[in-house]
Amino acid sequence: MGNGSSVSREHEEWRRLTDAAAKREKELQETIDKFQESERERRLLIEMLTSNLEDTKKKLIVSDSKVRQLENRLHEERLTTAHGVKKIGELDQEKRRLMKDLESEKAAREEALSKVSVLELQINSAMQDLDSERRRLRGARERLKLQETQLRAFHSTCERAIKVYAKNS
Repeated sequence: MGNGSSVSREHEEWRRLTDAAAKREKELQETIDKFQESERERRLLIEMLTSNLEDTKKKLIVSDSKVRQLENRLHEERLTTAHGVKKIGELDQEKRRLMKDLESEKAAREEALSKVSVLELQINSAMQDLDSERRRLRGARERLKLQETQLRAFHSTCERAIKVYAKNS
């Protein structure tokens, strides 16, 4: 029985080692399964992160494009604004020049109106002088006609007197 017990012990040891190995293999398989599951999850995560990265890159490209467009637009707006400011400055200068011209024209107009008023007064005075001179000339003409009539009458009277005196002498 001594050999039988040794076989039995060996068999027992073998079974124990086999069970331990099977248990160890099962544990290792579970660990491998967990690693494989973890690897699948990591691959899925990597695929998802890669997809997200690609989407983010696309969005970044679109964003960069929009930024460039906005920068170009801002530059154009600044140029337009600068041109507008320059144009406003030019228009302001033109306005000031026109205001000076207007003030000069107003002053010239006032001076011309003043001269016109003086000339109107001089014309009115000259017209009154002319009317007065016409009345004086009419009076002188009438006096001349009266004197002429008187001279004719006197001449006629003298001629009659000379005829009468010549007849009587």
